[in-house]
Amino acid sequence: MQQGSKEVKSQGKVVGTAEFPIYDTVDEAVAELGENTLLSYVNAQVKTTRANQLRQAVSGKPSKASLMMEAMSIADPSVLQEMAGDTARIRDYIEGLVKELENKQQALAGEVTSPAEDDDLQ
Repeated sequence: MQQGSKEVKSQGKVVGTAEFPIYDTVDEAVAELGENTLLSYVNAQVKTTRANQLRQAVSGKPSKASLMMEAMSIADPSVLQEMAGDTARIRDYIEGLVKELENKQQALAGEVTSPAEDDDLQ
């Protein structure tokens, strides 16, 4: 299990940092949370994901959350490992990947795009 953290904002201002576990396996999550809590969390996330998918289908654009998840799935593990502990650099790297994905979506829709700068992806 790893530890994650995320700045929490309220009305645009950072009010603190939430820390949370990042489970490596379902068994690890069940041992920590219990089956009922884990199932509740999974069901809440499925509900959110389905709402986002519907929103995307209606608007034609993916949600920010889905772009972030896709960016994380295509992120180069060796680059992330090199950046380990430097959250600002990791955030910039992931945001660069999100820009690339947005540009691809716009290109598919026939919109004008601007290339992501190389610095955004390092």
